[in-house]
Amino acid sequence: MMKMNQFLTKKSCIDKVYPIKKSLGGVLNINRAGFSRCGMDYHIQRQDYPFYAFEYIIEGKGTLMINNHSYSITEGDVFILQKNSIHDYTAAPPYPWTKVWFEVNGSFVDDLFHLYNLESCYYIPLTPLKDIFQSILESCINNDPKSNKDWDDFPLYLHKLLSSLKESSNNKNSYNQCEDHSIRQVTEYISNNFMKPVSLDDIANEVALSVPGIIRKFRKETGVTPYQFLLQKRMDHARMLLKQTDLTICRIAHDSGFNDTYHFSRIFKQRFNLSPGKYRKKIHSLPKKLTL
Repeated sequence: MMKMNQFLTKKSCIDKVYPIKKSLGGVLNINRAGFSRCGMDYHIQRQDYPFYAFEYIIEGKGTLMINNHSYSITEGDVFILQKNSIHDYTAAPPYPWTKVWFEVNGSFVDDLFHLYNLESCYYIPLTPLKDIFQSILESCINNDPKSNKDWDDFPLYLHKLLSSLKESSNNKNSYNQCEDHSIRQVTEYISNNFMKPVSLDDIANEVALSVPGIIRKFRKETGVTPYQFLLQKRMDHARMLLKQTDLTICRIAHDSGFNDTYHFSRIFKQRFNLSPGKYRKKIHSLPKKLTL
């Protein structure tokens, strides 16, 4: 067992870390912020860490274990390392995370978590929060730690982030926070198996329910069908492969769970208004920036 505040780190990554060490009135302390391109062996384990850490996944895959909960984390997801939690998180080869993150603590943050009832929230999938994280990152990069005036907007950004996380949690029922254990089983099963052939019968057998029963319950709890959730996971994975690798479209389709390249390309274009090939060309033509 690790001692309090000790942590095990095995980091192979390109880090851009900003050590802020800024206290606002003694009620909000901004510790660090950063941008990380994780390596294949990226692994962090902590116990009793005294900060809240917010992490937004730009691309890649990995796993989070926190306070006896386990989650598969991928592009567009947010995970929260609650203050004083026991957590262990690992980037998954061959497509490790690229992520932006920041650490805070203080009574102001405690009150926000209590206000929005997020004390037990660790993971919210597919969040529309890129712009908020962008604003927070820019604030941490550009503000002068010696100036209080420069940081006037930071509490507002944090308030907006917690409010938006709560809204996303409500809209999606935060999958992991769902009281129905069978729905959590379905999301975890799909997250762990979307690269393989997955049928509704497979999913229903996993939770010992009929196919109509699991469709009805899943839609009621999450607002989407199991197939729609599966398709979203596959599309997110395909986009990541198009960005990070030179694999052929045929191989990407296969590695994302599609047996037919034409079917994959048709669905991809319906979602993103570009074919996979044109999407890759557009992404690779953009300048590399330290942004989201």
